Amino acid sequence: MWEKHNSRYRFIRYIIGMPKSRLLKRILPILSILIGWSTLVVTLSRNNLAGNFFSIPMIPLSLMSTFVAALLTLRSNQGLSRLNEARIAWGRNLLLTRDTAQLLATYIYPANTKAGLLTG
Repeated sequence: MWEKHNSRYRFIRYIIGMPKSRLLKRILPILSILIGWSTLVVTLSRNNLAGNFFSIPMIPLSLMSTFVAALLTLRSNQGLSRLNEARIAWGRNLLLTRDTAQLLATYIYPANTKAGLLTG
């Protein structure tokens, strides 16, 4: 399993499997509306079909982008902290398992071979 996850072709496998993604199915309606709206705005502004009536002020966009960037940073930090906690827990589990195996190999196996093999 780890070899498959650690493969250099992982990104290609994710791109190919994207149509089956539950996340994509959840965000596809909103994403398609935003793409359609953006296409409409760009088409109207480039062809000058809206005239002077259709202009987009940049101040609200710049203010909103600052808040969105801060929100994304906080969400990324939360995800990374959860990942770090999981790595620490996995490391503790691994150390405990090694200590237990070492104790069994040191004390139980030399005294009683059958019991040592049954505990492993």
